[in-house]
Formats: sequence, C-alpha cells, structure tokens
Amino acid sequence: MLVAGRNYNGPSAITASGGWYDAGDHGKYVVHGGLALWILQNQYEHSLKSGRDAQFTDGKLNIPESENSISDLMDETKEKRIYYPPSTAATLNLAACAAQASRIWKDIDSRFSSTCLASAETAYAAAKKNPAVFAPYGQEQGSKTYGDNYVEDDFYWAACEMYVTTGKKEYLKDLKGYKGSLQMPVILTGELSGIAGSFDWCATGGLGTLTLALHKSAEFPEIVESIKKAADTFLAVQANEGYGIPLAESTNTSEFDGYIETATRYPWGSNGLVMNETIVMAYAYDLLKDSKYICFSCPQKNSNYPSVPPGFLVS
Repeated sequence: MLVAGRNYNGPSAITASGGWYDAGDHGKYVVHGGLALWILQNQYEHSLKSGRDAQFTDGKLNIPESENSISDLMDETKEKRIYYPPSTAATLNLAACAAQASRIWKDIDSRFSSTCLASAETAYAAAKKNPAVFAPYGQEQGSKTYGDNYVEDDFYWAACEMYVTTGKKEYLKDLKGYKGSLQMPVILTGELSGIAGSFDWCATGGLGTLTLALHKSAEFPEIVESIKKAADTFLAVQANEGYGIPLAESTNTSEFDGYIETATRYPWGSNGLVMNETIVMAYAYDLLKDSKYICFSCPQKNSNYPSVPPGFLVS
C-alpha cells in the first residue's frame, strides 16, 4: 500500500503491487523508472527495424509471463506502477513512454495501444497547462524524490515521441521549438549538471533525438551528424582514461529547492551513465557503419573483434 504524499488531494492510499523498485529504499518513481522503460521499449523497436526481434520472442527469457504469445521483452515493460504527487517532469515522462508504447503495441494489442495513446495525449496536454509543477527534494522520509526544475528537455522528448507516433504537426512544431532540438547532448543538465553524457533520468532530451534517429533520420539528417559528434566526443574521453571507459571525473554542481552540492567525481550510478553513452555510440555505428563505435579496445585492422552481445542496439 502506498500512501499519498503531502500537499496532494488524491486518495489517501492505494494498492501498488507490481512494477520496479528503484533501489534499497523501496521507492518507485516515474522519472527514474521511465528511463528504464524507454530503454527496453527502444531496444524492442530497434530489434524490429533491424530484424533481430526473434531473440525476444515469447519463451526466450526466464520470466513468469512466458507462454502468453507476447514478446518477453515487452512483458517486462507492461507493469502497473507508482503513486506520488504529480509533477511536470513525471507527467511528460509518462507522455513520452506511453506514446512510445502506443506505436509498439499497435499491432499486438490495439486496445492497450489506444489506451496508451489516450494517456499520452492527456498527460502532454496537462503538462503544457501546468509547465512548472516541480517535485522538491526531501519530500518524503526515507526516499529520494528525484526533483527536476528544468523540464524543457522533457517537453522536447515527449514531443518527439508524440510526433513519431501520431505524425501531428503540433508536436513537430513543439519539438522544433526546443533550444536543443535535433541535437545529441554531450554534457548532462539537471542533478548531474556538468557530467559527461547524453541522457539520464533528469536530462532526457537525448532520448527524443534517438527516437527521431530511429524513425525520422531521413526527415532530420542533421541528427546523424550530431550523434556522430557525440559518439566521437565519448571515444576521445575514453582514449585518455586508464580504465578505458568513456567517462572522466567532472565537477558537478547540483542545486534544487535549497539543496546544493558541488563535487569533482565519478557520480553515483556512473556505470549506468557509461551504458547510456554506449547506446549513443551504438546508434552512431548503426547510422554510419564505422566499427570504431562498437569495438572500443581493438586495433582497427584486427579482424578478431569481440562479438556484439545479444540485444545490443546494432543492426
């Protein structure tokens, strides 16, 4: 049972079984869970376009939902979730992931697809009507609320997903209005401002650009060059790191709702940031077919490249 947070007029409590816990605090968050959801759904979309979806067919993974005629990967994404006071960032996160889910499920479960699209449209409209509802730090004892007071990137991400799913010009206009439109960032904003990366739970603009790269690269050819520049930036960082990873120590200043922290470090969860960068480099390979983006430690003339792991975003 999850109890409603303070200053929220919804039901006092709800049953909240299912879904994913964030970490040891037993919290469930839209903005953090949504990133994991988007990555899984994007992996499935990419596997369809590259003809590799057979590796995720029903029964391939050892999960309870096997033998239901639905891709095991998609079974992992379709879970009930969360109860916290609403914020603009979480609402846009829902809009983006629901729009993405709508197009994925369209030919699998049309009713669910329609529900996802209706939810996405409702959430997107609500966020535009309430563009500055921010979740503060320290909202509930014993958990982190992932506050985010910069949501222009979230609006861009959601607009990209809505445009790809619906083709409506209103979403195209919105996504073009974002100051980082059609670009792949190389420095994070938000909680990890100043840290190298293209996206994380708080800085989501790169997710929208990846979706456009997957579905609309012919319409937006400048995206290809932007992804290439980002991937080359990460490779240059990697070349100067002793452990051969595309992430260096950086100075990060995070400020939100009176909470300020400055540190020079590898941030908490840095393995996740490295993996997010590899997704960008995999897209660079997919778009340019240059093996340097997927074989980071091998000489280019060495034919014994390591094999690409199953499910890696490469076609």
